[in-house]
Amino acid sequence: RATPWEHEDHLGRIAQMIAREIKPEIDKQFRTHKAAEMTAIGGSSLGGLVSLQAALLYLFQQST
Repeated sequence: RATPWEHEDHLGRIAQMIAREIKPEIDKQFRTHKAAEMTAIGGSSLGGLVSLQAALLYLFQQST
């Protein structure tokens, strides 16, 4: 049976994609506050795990 830890590398890549590709694209397409303190992410189940990892890894990162 798989545990969340066995998929840590995959979850890290998803979190990285959210922070480095998806969030900047959202900021380009929509009028958003780009500051890190104005950014939130959420999810449930596996989405919640990825959201938590993304928030912890990229908490202070800002979109340019």
